[in-house]
Amino acid sequence: MLGFLKPKAGERDKRGRYGPAIILACIAFATVPFFVDTLGLGNPFHITIATIMMIFAVVAMGLDIVSGYLGLGTLGHAGLLGASAYFYGIVATRTGWAFLPVFFLTILFALGVAIIFAALTSKLSGITFLMVQLALGMVIWGMGFRMSSLTGGDNGLGGIPRPEIFGFTFDSGVLFYYFIFFFFVLIAFLLYKLVHSPFGLTLHGIRNSPKRMRALGYDVYKHKFIAFIISGVVAGVAGVLLASFNQFIGPNISHVSESAKIFLMVLVGGGGTILGPIVGSTIVVALENVVASYTERWVTILGAIYVLSVMFTPRGVVGLVAQIRHKLQSRRHRQETSSKAVASTDGSEE
Repeated sequence: MLGFLKPKAGERDKRGRYGPAIILACIAFATVPFFVDTLGLGNPFHITIATIMMIFAVVAMGLDIVSGYLGLGTLGHAGLLGASAYFYGIVATRTGWAFLPVFFLTILFALGVAIIFAALTSKLSGITFLMVQLALGMVIWGMGFRMSSLTGGDNGLGGIPRPEIFGFTFDSGVLFYYFIFFFFVLIAFLLYKLVHSPFGLTLHGIRNSPKRMRALGYDVYKHKFIAFIISGVVAGVAGVLLASFNQFIGPNISHVSESAKIFLMVLVGGGGTILGPIVGSTIVVALENVVASYTERWVTILGAIYVLSVMFTPRGVVGLVAQIRHKLQSRRHRQETSSKAVASTDGSEE
């Protein structure tokens, strides 16, 4: 049994406290158009930035299943994102089909690619897993250049239409924003339920001690295999959203630098929380756009952020905030205990 069921009493760990924070993050994203369009606080470009944040939050949440809950670093996840984006763009531009058939066909394609990636890497770990994933991602990147008759090569693939569902086209900025927001909330909800199920708790156990979990009778390989497939399918959803948003896909979307950026989002925000990738994508996308206005050396800045994150916030922003909160609560508890002890002593003396 893989355990996609509601956990028994006492099985939920302290990670469940991030649920309200995830809801607050969703509410914050939901109100962005209100503040920008209605109240005039900002400009339409801020809606565009928030849209990018949500798209990358989706793919980062999917990566968190592998990197955060299984503890497997990967630099090939952009390959899954790019492959799905290319497939969606090619089918959408060459067939003229409606969004829903192309979307579900792309998800099946993403499932197939994820199965191939998982079959080749699920029995690996550590640096070997990372390097094989890197190689697979670069294969997708190379195919984007080589298969120019389909992908457009260096020029990329343009003319990708905006989603149209039952005759309604999400063509305006605000409408498309809430289209992305729907998938953002849906993926966050589904993954949150998944990681707090017995299956998700099993992944956490495999990260801590795969030998012990194997000794307890858990099929470690099967759990890792399914976790990577789920992560790949989520990347497929993000690929559709990214292709629809840009209406263009180039080969650089599958480059190792994009994989590093997605991995950095999980690392900066805090892996193994679902909230962390949302926070990380918000920080990284915001920094990327700020830095891009001053210098073109974004990759260098990205590397510096990675080093600083590993050195000073290994548990990410979410973990750091939780640690500070825990220390404050412990200090308050000690003060209350001391006060009660003093009051008790004064009472006994009287």
